Amino acid sequence: MYVKRVLVTLLGLLSAGSVAFAKPAFLQKAKDLGLPGITNCQACHISTEKGNASWNERGNWLRAKKDELKASEVDVAWLKDYKPAQ
Repeated sequence: MYVKRVLVTLLGLLSAGSVAFAKPAFLQKAKDLGLPGITNCQACHISTEKGNASWNERGNWLRAKKDELKASEVDVAWLKDYKPAQ
């Protein structure tokens, strides 16, 4: 029983760690693609507070694009098509 709890805890920590590293990878991909104006998380988020994230116009556009394409995850490359509201 103890070993099972330890394994479950370790798996939980490992999976949480992989999620935490996903967002910096988005920033790096945006930089690699030469996308202008994306220098930190606030490029798409108003708040990145864990469990209470909120998105700005660009972030909401990405979320809508994800839904439109029925994708499992946002692809930063889609931002090449993003046009901010005037």
